Amino acid sequence: MPPTAHVYTLGDLPVCDVRTTWRMLADVPHYSDADLVAVGDFLVCRAELRADGRQPFAGPRELVEWTGSLSGRSCRRMRQVARLVHDGSQSPMESLTRLLLLEAGLPEPELNADIYDRAGGHLARADLLYRVQRVIPEFDGDQHRTSRAQHARDRERLKALRNEGYEVVQADLRTLTDARAGQEFVAEVERALVQRGMRR
Repeated sequence: MPPTAHVYTLGDLPVCDVRTTWRMLADVPHYSDADLVAVGDFLVCRAELRADGRQPFAGPRELVEWTGSLSGRSCRRMRQVARLVHDGSQSPMESLTRLLLLEAGLPEPELNADIYDRAGGHLARADLLYRVQRVIPEFDGDQHRTSRAQHARDRERLKALRNEGYEVVQADLRTLTDARAGQEFVAEVERALVQRGMRR
């Protein structure tokens, strides 16, 4: 355990503070950099985006400063990871989808961004948004496919967004677990961005 760890007792169980736990995950062999970013995103997620309204465990800048003071194994890796952490992600899958776009060299999208129609009415909240180009990359979990009510809401939402000139590019679990599917998703997002005026 790192010498800077803060250990607390939860019932009869000794537990580390969240930053130390996050740091220790870097030494777990199967944890990728993307996994560590997703955990970091959870730690800094803004209260208004949390279902329970809980305040964030830390701020993005705080994590960057904290990792800068680390020494020992994996410290360089943690510093690189901390620079990718964002406080606007509501789920690990949103985090991983965002990272897929960034790793391909695409710009950082807005996260959980509100979209309004021409009359000023609230239209939707986009997981990820390129506002200027009106392109919405988003991750659809199983509930979007297996729930009839959710599917019906999704259809209405997509129709409303398209009527306002937005293009939605959907990702799913296969996008994040299959390299070819991930490349196809990124290519589709890039094509939409370029067609709508983004310069590469």
